[in-house]
Parts: sequence; C-alpha cells; structure tokens
Amino acid sequence: RSSSFNIRYSIDFISQQAGILGFAVLIVPFVYKAKNQFERTLKFIIIGTLIFFLLSSLRGLVHIHWTSLVLYPLIILTVKYYSEIKRKKLFVGFLIPFFIIVFIARAYFAFRIFPVNSLNVDYYHGRELWAEDIDEIAGERPVLFQTGIGALREASLYTFYSENIGIASYPGDDKKSQYQLWNYEDSIKNKDVLLIISHDKPGFTEFKTRMGKTIKYKYIDNYIPDK
Repeated sequence: RSSSFNIRYSIDFISQQAGILGFAVLIVPFVYKAKNQFERTLKFIIIGTLIFFLLSSLRGLVHIHWTSLVLYPLIILTVKYYSEIKRKKLFVGFLIPFFIIVFIARAYFAFRIFPVNSLNVDYYHGRELWAEDIDEIAGERPVLFQTGIGALREASLYTFYSENIGIASYPGDDKKSQYQLWNYEDSIKNKDVLLIISHDKPGFTEFKTRMGKTIKYKYIDNYIPDK
C-alpha cells in the first residue's frame, strides 16, 4: 500500500527506530568492521532492511515492528562490538541515558506525569473514562466503530475497559479484519447498535468524553452490515 509523500512518515520512522533500538545499538552496523562473510551478511541484513523501510516511508506509514527481523543480527554484532575492553565505557555511557529515558517514558504511560497530547488527544490515558461514557450512551446496544485502522484499535479498547461488545467495521475489499473472520459483525445483524464514526456526517450526535476525545455517534435500529 502507499499514499502521497509526507515527510512526517520518514521522521516518525527514524525517531521510532532510534527510540526502540537505542542509539548505541543502531550505530553498530555502520561502524563495526566485519571480520568474515557471516558478519558481512549480518550487516547487509540490518542496513539493507533499514534503508528499504526508510525509502518505504517516502510513500506511506511504516510500522515499528516491520523492522523486527534485524533484532537478532543487531544483538550479535552489538555484543561483538562492545565486548572489547576499550568500548565498555562507551557502552555504559550510552546505556545510562537510554535507561533513564525509557524509565521516564514507561512511567508516563503508567501515570500521566506530563500533560502531553497527540493531535489534541492523549491516546493512552483516560480510556477507562472514555469507555464508561460510551457505555452509558450505548446502554444495552453493542457498539460498532466504523472506518479505518483507528476503529480496530478503539473497538478493542472499548471491549477491554467496558467488558461489553465492541466491534470494528473495517471496509477493506482486499482483506478482512479479525472481527470479520470471527463473524462478529454478522452476529449483530438485525440488532439495534450504537454506531461511532471518526468523521463528520449529518445525522450524528457529537459528544466530548471525559477523556477529552470527541466521538460522533448514532443509534441504528435493525443494523444490516455493508456488503
């Protein structure tokens, strides 16, 4: 899949890989001098994969886990590179700041210690309140989240926090979501549902949840899945 060029995708890719892998590890394949064909192959896998997905980011979003195949080659070369005595202090110098950053980031995910929002909505915090608000609006109706990747995530978040039925309607002609494979959408056929969409559309009511995220919803009687 691809979309129009957006420099944000490339910036996200570089920052995410640096954040996940760590700078101390990420520089290894570029500075380590391979001693045999096996090590040269490892470098080729790592650098080739990173360059390939960097170029892919010029055409669309690249997910963090797509580069996971470089992890084992990176571990092997990193151990070889920093095992030398003269580089152990360098490794510790990289490691301590990285651990501090990771600790702060994990603390933020667990407790909202910084008032940082993405697109005016903090995606992680306040989801329990968000689910409670939707649950109150839905009553006994199943909740159907419609359109896009966001619907897949929000349906599962709603189900987790509310312990009620949340289903994503994913309009993909080339592939099916897990909800369709499990026939979840068919299970609510001819039932009354609460439909939530992510875009403006006539006939939908706008409601701002206690999380700070605004939803747009509509009651649908006798729901018929789109074919």
